[in-house]
Amino acid sequence: MWKKTDSKTLRVGLNSVFAPFEYKENGQIVGFDVDLINQIGKDLGYKIEIEDQSFDGLIPTLKSREKLI
Repeated sequence: MWKKTDSKTLRVGLNSVFAPFEYKENGQIVGFDVDLINQIGKDLGYKIEIEDQSFDGLIPTLKSREKLI
């Protein structure tokens, strides 16, 4: 879920318990999805802010447009 917080920052919500897509390693959120969104942000010139949250909170967050991906 992405939300444009300023002209060059997108907020991304995810639940980091789905290895290899997103998971925590040494206190950092890593995985395929994280690498992909960071590369997309880099290609488009956006800073990516990743926020780990509970799975059941992802859809309400998306509906509230707090995050857009």
